[in-house]
Amino acid sequence: MVPVTLQSFNDLERGVSPSTRTAQSPKDTQFLNLQLSLALQVFKINSDVKGILKFVDQLGTSWDTGLVRKGLSVVERKWSSSMPYAELYTSG
Repeated sequence: MVPVTLQSFNDLERGVSPSTRTAQSPKDTQFLNLQLSLALQVFKINSDVKGILKFVDQLGTSWDTGLVRKGLSVVERKWSSSMPYAELYTSG
C-alpha cells in the first residue's frame, strides 16, 4: 500500500509534524489523495483571502497606491479565471 502524509490545519497552526497513514485499498488511496487536494485548495483560498484583506485594509489610506490596486486586480483576475461562474459575482 501507498503511505500518504496527512497534515491538518490544526497541525499547521501548532507546527506539529504531519502524520502518515497507509491506504488499505485503492479507494482509500483515492480518498486520501482527494482529501489532500481539497486541503491544499482550502489553504490556498485562505492565503488569497488574507492577501485580499491586506490590500483592502490599505484602500483609502496613505498606503493606497497603484501597487495596492494592481495587486487587487491581479487577485481578481486569478479568481475570475479559476471560477466557472465568476462573472455572476463580479461587477465588471
